[in-house]
Amino acid sequence: MDPAISGREENPRGTALPWCCCMSMRYCMATDRGIRPVNEDTAGIWSFPVKGYLFYLFAVADGLGGHAAGEVASAVAISELSSCIGATLGSDRTYDHHNAAWLLGEGFSAANHAVLVQGSQSPGCDGMGTTLVAVLCDEEGRGAICHIGDSRAYRVGREIQQLTRDHSYVQELVESGVITPDQAMDHPYRNIVTRIIGRPGEQPDIIPLAIGDERILLCSDGLFDGMPDTEIHSLLTGNALEEACSLLINRAKETSRDNITVIVIEKGRESSPGPNDQDLFAAP
Repeated sequence: MDPAISGREENPRGTALPWCCCMSMRYCMATDRGIRPVNEDTAGIWSFPVKGYLFYLFAVADGLGGHAAGEVASAVAISELSSCIGATLGSDRTYDHHNAAWLLGEGFSAANHAVLVQGSQSPGCDGMGTTLVAVLCDEEGRGAICHIGDSRAYRVGREIQQLTRDHSYVQELVESGVITPDQAMDHPYRNIVTRIIGRPGEQPDIIPLAIGDERILLCSDGLFDGMPDTEIHSLLTGNALEEACSLLINRAKETSRDNITVIVIEKGRESSPGPNDQDLFAAP
């Protein structure tokens, strides 16, 4: 995979693979439309200076396939999430990692409202929706994860741990004992989500996060469509950061029937130029 041109918001549909090394955090993000004609995923990374240190926001959205304007819904959700959190952090109040869960909750609420408004006002966008998973943390990796839908967050170290719970019909079948996790991977209704951005009154799940020596992976469901967690773990722990992103995308393309997007995050170990204020992209 060729290195990506890191797209600014005025050109959000560039190709992937931006990555960054800085003193506090290192990260990589990549996306591919896979076998689909359009990429309905959008991903973004932002750094916000707050009282002498940085907050980092990482987010992946997967527009609902088969629905109106999925690529519009994911882009609107990501843009509104970052705008809301950035505006709040830019106020005169003092925030730290203890406020991350509240900030994400406010951002998800704003994103849901924005998708609903655009869906009702724009031709061809009625009923559009998207999943959304995001991490907001400080330079020490302390913060929170927020998600709605079936895009996921993983903690990847000696073992791989799924941190988010899929809001999906198939996940409910697994939890009720009707099917096994292995059966869920090939279930004909595995793409039906039960909570989305773009529906009135929807509430996300929010969990605390403290990044240690492991990596954090955010991804759309195209990554794990046909690829088991054990293989995701192997690719992420056996390779350098930017190489791992590329390998995940290329391996997923062998089995996935969807768009594929990943963000991989780890705490920095060396100093070099800091991150762009904003990166927002989706592959064509």
